[in-house]
Amino acid sequence: MKVLFRTDGGAAIGIGHLMRCLALAQALRDGGDSCALLTAVDPGSLESDWKREATVLDRIQAEVGSAEDLRATTEAIDAVRPNWLVLDGYQFDRDYIAAVGARTLLLLMDDHGGPTGGAALVLNPNLYAERTMYTAANAALLLGPRYAPLRREFVRRRRAEEPEWDVVVSLGGADPDRRTLPLIEAFARLGLKGRVVLGPHHQDRDELRRAAPMAGWDIAEAPADMAAVLAAARVAVVGAGTTTLECLALGVPMVAVRIAANQDLVVRALQASDLADVVDGRESPQRVAEVVTDLLRDSQRLRRRREAGLALVDGRGATRVAGAMRQELLTFRRAASGDGARLLEWRNDPVTRAASFSTNVVTASEHRVWLRRTLASPDVAMEIASLDAEPVGVVRVAQAHTAGVVSITVAPAARGRHLSVGLIRRAITIARERGLTRLDAFIRGSNEASQRAFAEAGFVEVRREDDDGLPPNAVRMVADLTDDR
Repeated sequence: MKVLFRTDGGAAIGIGHLMRCLALAQALRDGGDSCALLTAVDPGSLESDWKREATVLDRIQAEVGSAEDLRATTEAIDAVRPNWLVLDGYQFDRDYIAAVGARTLLLLMDDHGGPTGGAALVLNPNLYAERTMYTAANAALLLGPRYAPLRREFVRRRRAEEPEWDVVVSLGGADPDRRTLPLIEAFARLGLKGRVVLGPHHQDRDELRRAAPMAGWDIAEAPADMAAVLAAARVAVVGAGTTTLECLALGVPMVAVRIAANQDLVVRALQASDLADVVDGRESPQRVAEVVTDLLRDSQRLRRRREAGLALVDGRGATRVAGAMRQELLTFRRAASGDGARLLEWRNDPVTRAASFSTNVVTASEHRVWLRRTLASPDVAMEIASLDAEPVGVVRVAQAHTAGVVSITVAPAARGRHLSVGLIRRAITIARERGLTRLDAFIRGSNEASQRAFAEAGFVEVRREDDDGLPPNAVRMVADLTDDR
């Protein structure tokens, strides 16, 4: 799969769009996909990060969102011929979105519920994201922090058991209003020590290099591992943007500073869920420092915030988004006798057997009998899924009256690409086409990954009176197909 990113970042607009697109590019690369970046603004020091994950194309020499920008982007689409274009920025209007969406599959990253015509997928990873923001959208919607694209370093790291710093301050990649230096001085006056992050476009870089050490503060300049920096803090003071999701994923309590009007929705969501203390950037540095001091003294609030953040953001959002993109490209065909060798290889793979109720190796003769009977049965539908013309899995629905049982297998070579949900959703489509009212899945209790995939596809765990016949340690998950979806 080839993906072209069109996004920008810099001193005037910040680096949030570039960074969350970078997180998605990392997840795509980890799954074997290729990426390219097209931008109209010099990415500065972030260019080296991008070059590790993607081909960085020539910069667009035009105003962002202009007709010239659109022309350059469509030319890049025609040249690269991507399966997907990822568009992230506030300057792209309805006509721009429709035009690029007409040339290739479009993933639109959005924060405010704007025009989405032409998009196949819409991603809004914010706490406040709701379907009501997209009532006119025909696209599939990926909403909320479950889909927050965070970079690799945030996936498995958590807040340090014994934080190195009382406070870490990070007010964005640029801090155009120069709030950082006065804030550090206010902290120093209260005797607080910590670390300050200087982003790649920070306005007061030279002044902070001189003043921070004199105040007893450490400096992290455009750190390669931002997660490690934040995780070393008892409290983080951050701009009310993408970094708030990063703090939640790490379990780091925070004070969020409202820097721009477009952060109002984030601020309200943080306050409504008691996920952070919030201050307006126009408040005095002394007031911000007092809020931080109060939070540091409140051990119960610190613990509650840590637990709430970890429960809300697990760091795997970019992987889910990458999987949703691949799922849109899956193709399905009826299984045939010629698939026998491939299906037997997948069935006997050690990981597949370990997740199955029967862990025995299936012989070739046993498999031939099973496949012949399955293909001949009018009550069984079995399809092979392919991505980029390569078989990546199989989905099977066995019908009994008005209910069915689904089973799926992802090809060993395709694991880690988040394709299971796509296979499950295809099973739901097959079941609906057959007029079924219920679809059951039986999963080993130890197979948590499969349970998560079925839950994401809309299945719920149930217990029924007839479940006594289930294998030991089995989980039964059910999709109700009686609605009108």
